Amino acid sequence: MLNGASGSRSLWLLVVVCSFQMACHSQRGHGPISCTTAGINPECGSTCKMDSDCGAGLYCASNKTCAADCTATGGQCGVNEACDSTGRCVSAPPDLSPAPVCPAGLTCNTTCPNGGTTMITGKVYDPAGKNGLYNVSVYVPESPLTALPKGVLTGANACSCSALFQSGAYTSTSTAEDGTFMLPNVPVGTKVPLVIQIGKWRRLFEINVTACGPNAQPDKSIAFPSTVAAGDINDSIPDIAVSTGSADSLECLMLRMGLDASEYVAGTSTAGHVHVFSGGSNAGNGVGTPEKKIMAGAPVSSTDLWSTQAQLMPYDIVLLSCEGGETADANPPALESYLNAGGRVFASHFHYSWFSARSTRRRRTRHRRIGARTSPRGPRAAACPVARSAASSTSCSMAPRRRSRRACR
Repeated sequence: MLNGASGSRSLWLLVVVCSFQMACHSQRGHGPISCTTAGINPECGSTCKMDSDCGAGLYCASNKTCAADCTATGGQCGVNEACDSTGRCVSAPPDLSPAPVCPAGLTCNTTCPNGGTTMITGKVYDPAGKNGLYNVSVYVPESPLTALPKGVLTGANACSCSALFQSGAYTSTSTAEDGTFMLPNVPVGTKVPLVIQIGKWRRLFEINVTACGPNAQPDKSIAFPSTVAAGDINDSIPDIAVSTGSADSLECLMLRMGLDASEYVAGTSTAGHVHVFSGGSNAGNGVGTPEKKIMAGAPVSSTDLWSTQAQLMPYDIVLLSCEGGETADANPPALESYLNAGGRVFASHFHYSWFSARSTRRRRTRHRRIGARTSPRGPRAAACPVARSAASSTSCSMAPRRRSRRACR
């Protein structure tokens, strides 16, 4: 029995736990549907060990076969539920958004036999065409694409997903763990716009779509761009600043991802999207040192990249290469302001100096001399409140492994 204050708290906890479980993964009354159901992934019924073995619209059931409880347009889910990218019914708020706008010149809401749907299926790859990418937004825009805003978003657009998806989405989905997708209810016609996007990585394709078919795209034909020409407002690559150093080759990462060497430029040049700055110092005193072969024209990081927050703001992400010692002339306050505005930074190893506020060699020496065990607060990243939309994704995770220093071009 529940009684008194203790009983009330226990009952409240039980309600909260149950509500959380239902909100995160509500599947009561649902079970696997037939693999012959219209619109289901052909891999249904194949053996598996985990969800990623099954592709879009399927999960790995307890009997180790690929299954689905629903399809995107099959109506198997209950009220205030939706079919997710793994074919499970999950809780969803009531859809109060206006009806999607059919793109001009195309035929929408085509009726298919047996409750089927017109689809586009495929797999999204990195620019190199080697790795399938998870959680990429795939959609048909309601209107022509517009140029994405440059640099860290500010003002009314700060930390805003909608600023990155201003053309709306007639239909949308996200890629599964292996990069595969099934986009339902696609308009029918020639040159149907198909967009893949994650954050400011974006590419537009034009697909000829036949009614009520899967419209499967050839493997490795759907990949993010390796280069974007000046004036192209459809395709996009984020602006990436790289501070080089003597101890690793982090600047090579983008080449391995498939970006073209023409995207590498010195400093603030607008001729490419990978902006190279030279980190490190030859002053000694235990600070990091520069790489041996500095890119021609690459400006000094401490004076031209992080001297002020304003210098950092044009870049969507900043990659800090290891200099083999604490960062020379680090400026933690500028980095903190950049992060709190929505910027992103990759840091490792000796970059602790950015987060301990040891911003000058003099202060580092003083801390060592007095044997300080604590230090002033360094920068911390403020999480942006991300409002999910029909095609919402604002992150692009890059986590390279440590490797030996070697030339990348």
